[in-house]
Amino acid sequence: MMFVRTVFILLLTVVPDFAQSGRTPKKPQGPPALTNSEVFDPSQSDRYSVGEVKGNIAPAKAILLPRPSFTEFAQDMGADGKVRVNIVIAADGTVSAAEPVSGDAALFETAKRAALDSRFLPLPTETPGYLIYEFQVRKANWFVVGFDLSSVVLMHPGIIRVTIPQEWTEEREVARQLCGLYRTRVKQRMLPVLRDFQERSDGNGTKNEVRATITLLPVDTEYARLAGELHSMVKQRLAPDASGLRLFEFGTAMQEVAKSMRDPSKMPYAYGLIEPFIGDSLLPQEILLRLKAMSDSHLKLTPASFMANLKEIAASARRDD
Repeated sequence: MMFVRTVFILLLTVVPDFAQSGRTPKKPQGPPALTNSEVFDPSQSDRYSVGEVKGNIAPAKAILLPRPSFTEFAQDMGADGKVRVNIVIAADGTVSAAEPVSGDAALFETAKRAALDSRFLPLPTETPGYLIYEFQVRKANWFVVGFDLSSVVLMHPGIIRVTIPQEWTEEREVARQLCGLYRTRVKQRMLPVLRDFQERSDGNGTKNEVRATITLLPVDTEYARLAGELHSMVKQRLAPDASGLRLFEFGTAMQEVAKSMRDPSKMPYAYGLIEPFIGDSLLPQEILLRLKAMSDSHLKLTPASFMANLKEIAASARRDD
């Protein structure tokens, strides 16, 4: 099935000058006002880190062991884990040679640079050794996976790939393909649109009172197909895990809610999408409490307060990693 995604570029509404005709001009019709429904997806930068540098360099004594950067390329490709770099320490304490020998190849270059930048106390002669860098990714939960796979355009396939268990080999292979397409075909089309969005909203993309100019941006059909395939595969895998499956389904529903609330008049429909989850004991307690609080007051909710509640619920669900 071919997916066509709607990308919103937030623009300040420009009201044209009206001729002095003596009549009160009608307010121009525009697209529905947005309520920041996209702000369910916070920055992913806090998910990536590099642990302490380890290895075997005896009898050398280190005076500088820089940590490698977790490059954007590695994040996009869903790379993580340990990388071993064999090194040769020269007599003056510099590293004269460095060769990554194990780990994810997407991490090799940055690990090699860090190894070459390491420094040691001078030695009588050159000394071999090795350094180990551990690239750590804080994995998402099944809510995030369900939510992101249903988004297609705004998902982070690298996070999904590292979240999928190692033994799910078929699912990890599909996720790997998604990562490759994201880097080579999807991201290069998305970034100019998102950059324009940021520039037109003072660089932060969080203006509350704006109008939306809608641009239809067809998603790469193979990317969309793989995302749908992976969504189905993960859902099947989670069948024995009732709580994991329900969290995944809740994430999928919340993505549909986010899309629906781009038009505030659809709030009753959006509320109906999450109503089946209210009181569902398979969901984490914090989510249940927030859902119940919203349910108790839902007749008094405005679109703005409804979105505020949804963002709190989504943030709570994302924290349950």
